[in-house]
Amino acid sequence: MSEQALRDELAARLDAARGPEAVWGVLRDGKLFARAVDELAAPFRGMRDLVVVAGPRDTALLLGAAIAMRLQAGFAAVRGAGARLGGPKLRRVAGPDVTGLSEVLVLQVGTVRASDRILLVDDWREADHGLQASAGLVEGAGAEVAGVALLVDGLNGGDGGPPVHALVHAEELA
Repeated sequence: MSEQALRDELAARLDAARGPEAVWGVLRDGKLFARAVDELAAPFRGMRDLVVVAGPRDTALLLGAAIAMRLQAGFAAVRGAGARLGGPKLRRVAGPDVTGLSEVLVLQVGTVRASDRILLVDDWREADHGLQASAGLVEGAGAEVAGVALLVDGLNGGDGGPPVHALVHAEELA
């Protein structure tokens, strides 16, 4: 399957009205899920000292863990403040999101080190608040954000920061 065929298949499967909830259908299809992981990982192959940081939604965590495995990279999870993570945590407020609510995100201390280069992974970006908070968490640990991988990008590109690799842009969805 070519990259364009993958994009077309994802655009057909994902529903803009359902938003991030539509990602579960992609994860359910083993071949599509594997192909999406391969394509999201591709630009970051060979990057030294790479750690994949994903979250906080469950679908983003699954996608991020799969990308980390494909890249043979470490993995760390950004979670909501109520998540069960042992030990000390870095905290950052993300928001407000599209619903107008803010959320406290946490990263367990020690899962990201100062020498790490970070690939931030999210499933569906509608606003930059979650990614900005995640970047703030890893930068607070002394690490460098080397790139961003997204299944769906609702903002359609980067803002002059690290490179953004998205498989589908929101305007391509029905």
